Amino acid sequence: MNINRAMLKADARAAIRQSQTSPYLTALIYVLIIYVLGILETRITGVTIPYDVFLHALETGNTDYLMHLIQQQAPGPVPYTIGTLLSLMSAMIGIGFTIFTLLVYRRQGNTVGNLFDGFGNFFRFLWLRILIWIFTFLWSLLFFIPGIIAAYSYRQAIYILIDNPDMRAIDCISASKNMMKGRKFELFLLDLSLLGWFLLSAIPFVSVYVFPYTNVTYAAYYNTLLDINAGFGQYPPGGRPYGSSRYSGDHDDLPPWEF
Repeated sequence: MNINRAMLKADARAAIRQSQTSPYLTALIYVLIIYVLGILETRITGVTIPYDVFLHALETGNTDYLMHLIQQQAPGPVPYTIGTLLSLMSAMIGIGFTIFTLLVYRRQGNTVGNLFDGFGNFFRFLWLRILIWIFTFLWSLLFFIPGIIAAYSYRQAIYILIDNPDMRAIDCISASKNMMKGRKFELFLLDLSLLGWFLLSAIPFVSVYVFPYTNVTYAAYYNTLLDINAGFGQYPPGGRPYGSSRYSGDHDDLPPWEF
């Protein structure tokens, strides 16, 4: 079953209109917090991060790259440590924004305070991000394309951990690989269809409009995958769809490039 991108986006726009808390206000606060943290990093470490790189990291949730830039340019151990801590804060707030947009799509109660929800499961989210980075890097050593495909295989892992806060990071990755089997190119096309919005976000404050739309669209995609997989009986219906021990065994049953 193919997922209709137009319907996905329309549903995302409807969810934004129906949100209990303004996604645009939340996005503004999110951008301001990340910006302030970035300024602090620059002042403390002397690291300069280009504006376009900063925005791209926010759009994709790849705040690990910001941390890499800081670590690369930090002049000493103290600024390095402080910069790393500030980057970790940025990463957790980014996860909080993902939680917020997932709640928006599901028409569930949401507040600006959701931006800080990532800290409630700090070490699991951190370990998951580290594992994703390691696995993607290792596949990239083989060739550039396997690294990209691996990254698409792991795209749902954060959402899975949000829904299942007690789940092991490696199980979240394994579940994401199974969920994305046969759908990597589909998600790639969704990314391409949103490319224009990502480019527009380079304009100051336009990102406040773009971030809710793109992130709620990705939340809609994840939720649709849940519904499809439950419909085929692959995941237990109701409750936590990934609460089964299905993913607690062998984690290498599927290479990331297997479509």
